[in-house]
Amino acid sequence: MKDWNWFQLGVVAFFLFLLMAGIAVFATYGGKSSQEVGPVSIWGTFDRSAMETVIVELAGTDDAFQNVSYVQKSPDTYRQELTEAIARGAAPDIAMLDDSDVVSFVAKIDQIPYSTMSQRAFNDAFIDEAGIFAGTQGIIGLPLFIDPLVMYWNRDLFAGAGLATYPKTWTELQSIAPRMTSLDGTSNVKRSAVAIGTYSNVRHSKEILSALLMQAGDQIVLRGDDGTLSSVFGANNTQSVENPAEAVLRFYTNFANPSQTAYSWNRALPDSFTAFSSGDVGVYFGFASEYRPITTRNPNLAVGVATLPQTAASRSPLTYGKMTALVIPRGARNSAGGMAVAQKLTNTDAVTIITAKTGLPPVRRDVLSANSAAADSVGSVFAQSALISRSWYDPSPQQTSDIFRNMVESVISGREQLSSAIRSAQLSLNDIFDKLHLPQ
Repeated sequence: MKDWNWFQLGVVAFFLFLLMAGIAVFATYGGKSSQEVGPVSIWGTFDRSAMETVIVELAGTDDAFQNVSYVQKSPDTYRQELTEAIARGAAPDIAMLDDSDVVSFVAKIDQIPYSTMSQRAFNDAFIDEAGIFAGTQGIIGLPLFIDPLVMYWNRDLFAGAGLATYPKTWTELQSIAPRMTSLDGTSNVKRSAVAIGTYSNVRHSKEILSALLMQAGDQIVLRGDDGTLSSVFGANNTQSVENPAEAVLRFYTNFANPSQTAYSWNRALPDSFTAFSSGDVGVYFGFASEYRPITTRNPNLAVGVATLPQTAASRSPLTYGKMTALVIPRGARNSAGGMAVAQKLTNTDAVTIITAKTGLPPVRRDVLSANSAAADSVGSVFAQSALISRSWYDPSPQQTSDIFRNMVESVISGREQLSSAIRSAQLSLNDIFDKLHLPQ
């Protein structure tokens, strides 16, 4: 030590300083990531065991998920519970929010400013339907799940009717209905080609009608450049063609009209999901998430999966999609931690895990591209359907469901003509907007 000069001692001291600094940095940012994020609570209606499986797997590579808890809520009471929790300052740090709830909850959540994540970066990361979560002031929520509406078809019933494949267009579907539907002597349906036409015993009837309307060019609700929302349902910008909404309503209800060749369904039949799973229906329109329940309920069912039929003149294919995003409720106790976890749950690695665990298609474009070559036939249909999924700004899901129900049932019961039923629905939808005084 006596032989060391001051220069050598300085060098050693310098490197000792760097070593100690490195240890301090590692202790602060490497070993305490979960403490930095803190406990984060998530509420949603998604299956608890599936969500916890995802969280446990993510916790294996990221300590931030060690303190993440998930609470599954009932779909029937979730909106009310979340609203009340926000009002009393007891909201979760993250809430799952469906696209149909964007309008009614936008004033109750903290948006991500575009200075933090640009709209272009958001659009580049997620599929097109995610645009419904892009507000005028910022990003309303980060997409987590997409559940597109698809067509399930019974291969055996199609083969028995001499049909080699499924319909690609709605016109084709209409034409095969009489070939597949079996009626008794009093016009009761014994076997159905397709389960549409009524409302209460057709699952997802509102979503099916929404897809038909959007394919026909009816946007239902329009958001202006300034964020203002207005109903355009039933609007007809030209007198040279039939009102798109009337054409859709006629097409849909014809399947429940015994005087029409397309007749294949009525209100006396069981729930459409049950009827299809039992092997008594040729075509069922359901969500991607129903594939496992269908095949589990009837393992012997020869079920095929295809994208939703399109209009013959359609240039841009479209289906309805249910998108769920992660939002930060106002007044959340750990909003910073919630935001950190929400970003981690929607990054490429997490979405890849979620896709594998749920069987749902990815919401991220990069994961869709990476998985496209390896996807099986069912997975590829779901992925393609995710890319063409769309939704609309629903001001009140339950009220608009009642509007659609009244519109359909008034026509099939003969209470109203098509034009009158559309007009009644227009007035009811406009009334919702007038009463809600929605913030933009």
